[in-house]
Amino acid sequence: MIYIAFGDASWGLSTNEFWKQQLSGIYFVKEWLYSWVWNDMLNFFLAYLPAILFLAIRTTVTTLVGLWALSASRR
Repeated sequence: MIYIAFGDASWGLSTNEFWKQQLSGIYFVKEWLYSWVWNDMLNFFLAYLPAILFLAIRTTVTTLVGLWALSASRR
């Protein structure tokens, strides 16, 4: 992750070039999906899926921390 954030080419890459250079181990999955799924729908999901996953994980973690803090405050 540090290489991606501070690398010279990371900010100037298109999404496809980023997948090819930084995520080359799973790039074949993306190519396979584009051969089977409607391209516009897949573009939408690949653009917003990371944000949706991050928000879901963050919401789950903060809920669990909040429930833990609530139960700890009752003691």
